[in-house]
Amino acid sequence: MVAAETSKNSEGGNDLMKITRRGVHLSAGLVLLTYVTCHLLNHSLGVVSIEFMERARRVFIDPWTTVPGTALLTAAILTHLGSALWVTYARRSLKMPAWQWTQLALGLCIPALLIEHAMATGGAAMRFGTNPTYAFVLAEFWVFTPWKGWMQAALLITVWGHACFGLHHWLKFRDWYQPWQPLWYAFALLVPAAALLGYVSAGLEVSRMAADPAWITQMIRDLRYPGDSMNRYVEMSTMIWLGVYGGLIALTFAGRYVRIAAERKRQGIRVQYPSGRRVLVPSGGTVLETSRAGGIPHASVCGGRGRCSTCRILVLAAADDAVNPPGDAENKVLTRLNLPNNVRLACQVRPTADITVEPLLPPDVSVKDAMQPGKFLHGREVEVAVMFADLRGFTKLSETRLPFDVVFMLNRYFKSMGTAITDAGGQVDKFIGDGIMALFGVDGDPDHAARAAIEAARRMADELNVMNEVLKNDLAEPLKLGIGIHMGPAIVGTMGYGDAAGVTAIGDTVNTASRLESLTKDAGCQLIISDAVTDRARCDLSGFPSTMVKVRGRQDELCVRHIPLGTDLPDCVIVDPD
Repeated sequence: MVAAETSKNSEGGNDLMKITRRGVHLSAGLVLLTYVTCHLLNHSLGVVSIEFMERARRVFIDPWTTVPGTALLTAAILTHLGSALWVTYARRSLKMPAWQWTQLALGLCIPALLIEHAMATGGAAMRFGTNPTYAFVLAEFWVFTPWKGWMQAALLITVWGHACFGLHHWLKFRDWYQPWQPLWYAFALLVPAAALLGYVSAGLEVSRMAADPAWITQMIRDLRYPGDSMNRYVEMSTMIWLGVYGGLIALTFAGRYVRIAAERKRQGIRVQYPSGRRVLVPSGGTVLETSRAGGIPHASVCGGRGRCSTCRILVLAAADDAVNPPGDAENKVLTRLNLPNNVRLACQVRPTADITVEPLLPPDVSVKDAMQPGKFLHGREVEVAVMFADLRGFTKLSETRLPFDVVFMLNRYFKSMGTAITDAGGQVDKFIGDGIMALFGVDGDPDHAARAAIEAARRMADELNVMNEVLKNDLAEPLKLGIGIHMGPAIVGTMGYGDAAGVTAIGDTVNTASRLESLTKDAGCQLIISDAVTDRARCDLSGFPSTMVKVRGRQDELCVRHIPLGTDLPDCVIVDPD
């Protein structure tokens, strides 16, 4: 008991540490994004003039050069970079989605591209007291060393791309973000485009002014250029910092491989998948990392951060203490999607013993699919009312009609019947040719489901009469409808593939309802309802005689009621069982 409580507290502490680390990483990233946005907005003003850019520096740039601004910026850089290197070191596998590799690669490139520029501006200002104006920086990039100008353009795109990747993958699971997404995309494109336009416009202006030697002399005087000592300082500092930074990256990846090699010498765990494959990884790794290490495709839209739920798995077999309990962050996701207890997020499960799991979503699942409720994802038995309806003689009718008329008539029929079903409280499961399958009670109580199914049949009959009246001049004879309704246990779950997947029902109850609909042809009635439905609905249908019928596929006869016309059904008034 004490050990279990200690384990639970440890997991809770680890979960809190993850949330805290991610929060700090995100906060540092937002600080850097604000700094970059200020720079880009200032650059965009180059379309006006260099002088205007210099005046705007007081608003966009100068606050970052103060002691508090410099301290905040330095802390954000060290925190964000340090967190990224730590996460890379802690990974069990480097097999990641392309977008995640792109974000990591862009992030690691930024310091390498930025170091020389930082030394030539901020570093030189602190070391020699220089005043690196926009005129000096642009002259450096457009006149003296143009190749550095291309490096700065690459830096701009790299920094902004990394920031946009991170911001998008943080926000994409927020409900409010989806409607605003096009606006964010426009902002993400316009800001760097405007900055590049201002950069080019100002650069061309500097190139024209640099043709005058007197302007260059004045620009160097304004810079307070100390001579070659500044150039040597920039070169040496850049080489040192590039060496230190490259060493940090090398140590991160090397340390990761050393750690994994050491852990593999200890007893590992085995994760087994439905295909029969078993992947051995060191203890402490997550199931998602196990899948990636074993080359098993596994969905993870958020990159394993516990936000999207696309990596969710069904735990098929595991010892009682083999799976860590879900933390607060995972519980929120599982509760929001109404997932059962044996469904977990693969990125949060760190098994301590062998475990058998089944990924529940395809590897290429989208964000939209990820946020769908998962109550019926892997199937459950529910007592439902099932209705089948079929339009009589429509095949023969369609043979004499133009395709346009057939499609128009069918769509009119589907709309009328679908509206009647949904208004009564049911849901259309599927359209099969000119037939309809509907479910009642998938999320509700069985009594209400039975009453809703009877009410839907009555409304459908009314709608058919209206449709026949509207089309009487186009029809040789009125359209006829056959409806069968049965109730009982059925397996309800998400079935299908890709866009064709949806919640449906299978089982004997579904088959029986379909058979009852077929029996309406021989019985010469519009509706057949089993007593299983009427008993649950507690509706007074005593005016319609009971009949025992033999249903194909069932050994026992079934007690049903033949309803000549659905419009004959009374309002479903509950009869007191006493």
